[in-house]
Amino acid sequence: MKLFTLLLLPVLAYAVDWYPIDSKGEIPTNIKPYIKGQDVPFDCIQRNIDNGEHKFDDKDKIIYGPFPKCKETNKPLMFQYGINQDLNCTIQFTDELYHLFQLYLHEDVPFSCRLPLSSEPLSIEKGGASIPLTFNFRGTLSDSHIDIDHSMNVVLTKPANDNVDEFTFISAIAYGSG
Repeated sequence: MKLFTLLLLPVLAYAVDWYPIDSKGEIPTNIKPYIKGQDVPFDCIQRNIDNGEHKFDDKDKIIYGPFPKCKETNKPLMFQYGINQDLNCTIQFTDELYHLFQLYLHEDVPFSCRLPLSSEPLSIEKGGASIPLTFNFRGTLSDSHIDIDHSMNVVLTKPANDNVDEFTFISAIAYGSG
């Protein structure tokens, strides 16, 4: 068994790639760290309401757009780096958003977003890397309305140390919690 493990390790090490990578397929090296409390905007994949497929631009790149606006702030949902907090974000459903949430609740398509790895403004648009953030909604559908969990847990992990030069993200997830 030990011999098998020793033989398998080099193969696995060769198969594993660094993640995330930038738009050039390279490991990002010029990451501007976040500051504790700094606003972290994020954007989400735009989808067709008929089938949930991604929307593409004229260069066949997936179109991203802001998270829906929260009634409380009249702005898209935003997090603050390194701050553990409760946020309220009530979303007004348009017809299009209602149909998309039907797809999300059925788990036909994911509600996929991305967090910029660097705090530099427009870093993703400039070719920088991002961390995926998928919202997993729980709820029920009926002919006339949708009931969705009123609470969500959003977990954004960062490096374990307190080195301010490494204030970025490692992973992220959001899930219904009741």
